[in-house]
Amino acid sequence: MSTDSPARVWRRAAAAITAVVVVAVSAAACSQDSSGPAVTNAADAAVTVRSADGEVVSDIDPDGGAMVLTDDCLEAPLVVTYAGGEEIIFDAPVCPGQELLIQNSLVRLVEPSYEHG
Repeated sequence: MSTDSPARVWRRAAAAITAVVVVAVSAAACSQDSSGPAVTNAADAAVTVRSADGEVVSDIDPDGGAMVLTDDCLEAPLVVTYAGGEEIIFDAPVCPGQELLIQNSLVRLVEPSYEHG
């Protein structure tokens, strides 16, 4: 008759629990929109976008864009600094699925649109 040591029993239990957690997390991730906030620069100049705490969110060339890899909103205020030094303070959060559209002397929020076809 074979009996498993307590250490072996614990290893098997840990492996089984880990497998269940991985499956549960994978299923949850597939059921949610995993795209973060987007930032698009349609201005004629490069821009830097900084968060409320001064951290650089992204440096974006003209006609460029970036997807911020987070499941959280970018909290307000966001500071957009153009290459020429002009700053615009955007005083609203930008959440996953939304887009911060930067144009010449204008920054606005673009809500997602869904096409049905």
